[in-house]
Amino acid sequence: MRMPVTKFDLSSGLFTRSARLLSKRWPFKLRGLAQSQNVLAAAMGYRDFHDLQQYARAGAPPRVEFDLRDLQRAFIANLTASGKLRDADARALAEALPLGQFGSLGARSPVTPPFPIFRDEFWDEEARESALTEWLCGLKMVPSVRYFVHSGRVFVFKKLLGLAADFRGLTDSLPPADKVAEWVHECMLSPLEAVRDWGVVPEPFFVSRNREIVHRELNASVPGSFVDQDAMNTALATLLSGDVAPGTGEFMFRGQTLNLVDPVRATDLPPFPAVLRHDHAGAQDSNDTRAQTTTAFVAGFSPVTAQSYAELQRESARWTSARQIAFRVAQDNVGSLWASEAPQMRWDAKGFDAQDWHDPNAAAALRGFFPELTAMSDVELYYAFDAFREAVYTSRGWEPDQDPAFMWFMLAKAHGCALARDQSEDDIDLGKWAVYARTVGAATSDIPTLCAEAVRYGKALSSMVCRVDAAMAFVRDAAEDAAAVASWEDAVQFVRGRPNRAPYLRATALYGAEVVTLKEIFRRSRSVNVTIVHVEQSADDLEATAQG
Repeated sequence: MRMPVTKFDLSSGLFTRSARLLSKRWPFKLRGLAQSQNVLAAAMGYRDFHDLQQYARAGAPPRVEFDLRDLQRAFIANLTASGKLRDADARALAEALPLGQFGSLGARSPVTPPFPIFRDEFWDEEARESALTEWLCGLKMVPSVRYFVHSGRVFVFKKLLGLAADFRGLTDSLPPADKVAEWVHECMLSPLEAVRDWGVVPEPFFVSRNREIVHRELNASVPGSFVDQDAMNTALATLLSGDVAPGTGEFMFRGQTLNLVDPVRATDLPPFPAVLRHDHAGAQDSNDTRAQTTTAFVAGFSPVTAQSYAELQRESARWTSARQIAFRVAQDNVGSLWASEAPQMRWDAKGFDAQDWHDPNAAAALRGFFPELTAMSDVELYYAFDAFREAVYTSRGWEPDQDPAFMWFMLAKAHGCALARDQSEDDIDLGKWAVYARTVGAATSDIPTLCAEAVRYGKALSSMVCRVDAAMAFVRDAAEDAAAVASWEDAVQFVRGRPNRAPYLRATALYGAEVVTLKEIFRRSRSVNVTIVHVEQSADDLEATAQG
């Protein structure tokens, strides 16, 4: 299968960036960009890069929307069929590349043409299931949620849907309401059956990759790592029934012992960044309104006390103000520093040449925007800007412009600033911290470490504030409720009245998320100007396509 590629994919740099990413993840070293482009073109169904270029430049292909999984399957098939990679390696590469971005015709015009959605047999089957789901949810005796705990049993909607689908398959008609009422009772399972046989996980918990049961809102885990599936099912069933899972933890929430996944107190933050000058670290920025506001503390989450919450608020205010002052200092001094540093800047463009460019006039345009970069050759300037676009604006088109963020990006690189991991979205802040550090007299050799510490501190503090705010909101809103002891009819009506605000029995929600169908999702998307196109295909069509 030939995957769609357009002229915009070439001119925007998407194909070149994807080829470089492929080169980094290829099992053995490829000989430069040219070979990487040829390998990527072959994996996309073309003879080589030249064949792909001819196809793209011949004109925009019909705008057929492929599902990302279909593109990945085609990519994997092309690689494995040619013997270039094993299936596991091809699959990992397909998931790493931005295959879903190919086929774009460029920036949308002010008047957006209808976006076609191609319907196939899978669509029709999903539509049938959506219609059946909506019909079931419309019945008074059916809770429109994924699961519902009532009187020690667990109603599982997925089982009810399966019974109704089987009936429709045999009779080609909807089941009578009294039959559904019988099935509702049949779908009342024990907590263990709901977990083991139907995959129910009680809200607001989820199972992490490390096989831990984690409370999503409190960012805390149930004691133990459940490698054994039976032990995992038993613990989830215990939580689902409203009981507590055993174990010793750091704190208790509504009877359930839990362990924090990440810290929530300001005293657990890294040291305050040393790059900040003393008067800046303690100053109050008069333009900073966030630093002067607080959020009400909510009791009930013991790891966060009123005192620790206030300390975190003060630390957040202190950092926000200091950071804004530092960045203002950097902005005031960047012009003179850029004028002195830019003429000496270079970029490692070894292995690249102008033949790889998609826009031969790009370097000249960049020279006009950044005339200070006199030491750079055209090739170096082109690939420095290309690296900036790839690192900082991965979803933005590749067009030369006088983006001030490029200046911060280059200053960060010139001072050797980088985080230990590949977190290129922080390159702009690193550049600002580098200019600030130079302005306040930091030693040049210390600047990379000082800047990385400042960025890491800001990320750690921001993450902690978000975790604590989420926990406070959860404790405030997730109240325990006596709905479980109501009659079935009253309980169902209670669910319909607040499908997204489940009451809690101890640490666990009495019911799961609202059932939302594929049909409903597309109904909500009609504001995006969608046009439905019905497409039919046969085995003969597929065979002819494979041969041609």
